[in-house]
Amino acid sequence: MRDAELFRWPLASAAEAIVGGTLSARALAEAQLARVAASDAAIDAWAHLDPLRVRAEAVVCDARKGVGRGLLEGIGIGVKDIIPTIDEPMQLGSPIYAGHRPQRDAACIVRLKRAGGFVFGKTVTTAFAFLDPSKTRNPWNPERTPGGSSAGSAAAVAAGHVGGAIGTQTNGSVIRPAAYCGVVGFKPTKDALPFSGVHVFSDTLDQLGTFTRTVTDAARLAAALAEPGRIAAAPARSETPPRFALLDRFPWTQRNDADARAKLDAAATRLRQHGAEVLAVDFPPSWREANLVHRTVMLFEAARNLGELQERERARLSPKVNAALDEGRAISTDDYKVAMVLRDAAIVSFNEWLDGGKRHAAGHATRRCLGQRRRAARRRCMVRSAAAVQGTPRKVKRAKKHRLPPLPAVRDPVARSPLLRKGGAHGKSTGAKRRAGKIALAKGLRDEGGEP
Repeated sequence: MRDAELFRWPLASAAEAIVGGTLSARALAEAQLARVAASDAAIDAWAHLDPLRVRAEAVVCDARKGVGRGLLEGIGIGVKDIIPTIDEPMQLGSPIYAGHRPQRDAACIVRLKRAGGFVFGKTVTTAFAFLDPSKTRNPWNPERTPGGSSAGSAAAVAAGHVGGAIGTQTNGSVIRPAAYCGVVGFKPTKDALPFSGVHVFSDTLDQLGTFTRTVTDAARLAAALAEPGRIAAAPARSETPPRFALLDRFPWTQRNDADARAKLDAAATRLRQHGAEVLAVDFPPSWREANLVHRTVMLFEAARNLGELQERERARLSPKVNAALDEGRAISTDDYKVAMVLRDAAIVSFNEWLDGGKRHAAGHATRRCLGQRRRAARRRCMVRSAAAVQGTPRKVKRAKKHRLPPLPAVRDPVARSPLLRKGGAHGKSTGAKRRAGKIALAKGLRDEGGEP
């Protein structure tokens, strides 16, 4: 492969070649920087990128020959701009923090560097990782959104600027932009990847995730960021055919998308042709109002965490952020506590559902204990949130099953959408039980076709 084409290498292959001495970190970095120079004007994936520093980091990696080689040896990783890095500014997508320089690395960055990698640059985020659109455009079609809030991380990986990137998820912010940009988004079980030091929006819901172009790369990057042995560095190979539950509709999604449905059906057919069992299932009853519970938890905690900032800087916060924080301030502590109880019960119910309906005494005891309290909480959530939830764009409401609990999820590209004309992607999201993030990776359907 010509040096100019090195940006196409999968992350795992590039790291192994650098360790083996057949590829230099400098050559890879130069190819990626050339790719950025050629394409980022149309994408705007980067909040901050210093080519001189990238080259210097690559030279340092090449000088380590044979010493302390790690899973990410010589690999530059994009980092969402709400994650502090000592070598780069952090603006949180807001003019309020323009020029801010963190004093230390977040825990995930410490592990990234320990694994032999380095920070390639800071990727664009929506302001405070919330709903405002960012400047980043979809690499497949600049007229389409890349999704948010980890817009830059997903777009940079899709465009071939980097082989991997780190993002965060509170409300689908890993799996949604991964779907829109046609890459693999992996959100492991909560706290499998360290969140310490990262900007907090919702203590309960914030989680770290990764973006790569292959499932193998997703495993390698996540393993490097996790505690040793927590996540396998390569996807497990199952000895038995996998079983998939097919959810083709959600209670809070009314609109039908014929093209997306056709692609989902085609993906299910492909899985069956390869020996998998695919079962159409109904959505668990206890999850039919998960979006309302999620909103209560998220906005109450956001108001608690950003309340002082809002009091100081209301005029420089966007209308959407101010409205969300105002809504969170209006939620009573009692309603928040009830929502947390409902969340815990929903997690128990969801695990039972994944077990195929096995009856667990603990789960039934939990549900008996909730009784009228649950129904009253639902009514309060529905009354308070109905106006905000009705009419919310579908992209805000999708895949809630992976947002409310601390469950792992992997999002795979399965087809390109004609809506994006030049490419783009539909995807499937694979969930797994809390103890089995490796299952989500093992069941990933790989579809590694091309760049924008």
